[in-house]
Amino acid sequence: MAFDYLPILADAKELIEEFGKQVTFKKYDLTPDDSAKPWEGAADPRGTATSTIVWAVPVPPSSDEELGIDTDDTRQDDGYQRRVDQILIVEPGEDVPDTLDTYNEVVIDGQTFGITRASKLRPAGVTLLYFFWVYR
Repeated sequence: MAFDYLPILADAKELIEEFGKQVTFKKYDLTPDDSAKPWEGAADPRGTATSTIVWAVPVPPSSDEELGIDTDDTRQDDGYQRRVDQILIVEPGEDVPDTLDTYNEVVIDGQTFGITRASKLRPAGVTLLYFFWVYR
């Protein structure tokens, strides 16, 4: 008998909404404007970006180890600590629950942050939470 994660998903969403805030994730449209010259890319990838609004709880980067997030491989000489302003704990949302980690930036309280790393908590094929490391 497989474990049912759906009640845990409902609890996770409820807690994120209670303690978090709504943020907007944006995914750039990278379709080249001229298919004969794909190396030129899109003229305005942000202008035609796809966006979705979800709930997130921002935490300081120093909290990642307290949250049980393994960061040993990301802190080795690559400047990880200097490039991250916040870690977002994000509910999966309704529109794009399995592809939110493919988005490029997030808008929090009117400020745009780039995404440097994304990770999913996805037991048995059910996305419960995302973790995003973001920088300004």
